[in-house]
Amino acid sequence: MVNIDILQDLHKKNKKCGLGTGIQIVTADDGNWNVFIDLFNTEYEGKSFDPVDVHKSSNNWVRCFKENQIFKGFGGAENLKDILEIFNKWLSNRETQISKHAEQY
Repeated sequence: MVNIDILQDLHKKNKKCGLGTGIQIVTADDGNWNVFIDLFNTEYEGKSFDPVDVHKSSNNWVRCFKENQIFKGFGGAENLKDILEIFNKWLSNRETQISKHAEQY
């Protein structure tokens, strides 16, 4: 389950420092999800993240990675929850859970 409190906490931290791009969750023109979460000035900015790339179909896919202190998640129209769960599990140090989640596709 997605923990919205984690996103709200990161948002508050980014807002306080006045730097970074914050959290962006947008839909692309093709209906897919794009998620960008700036980790600058948080305890997670230096934490390594193993990319997740799973494609079951043209509508059911997820690609998540970390680049320049920003978590980036992309997915099909029905995969926003999956992207946020991968992010949440990574922050919660449940890397084995991330692998299992990716295998469930």
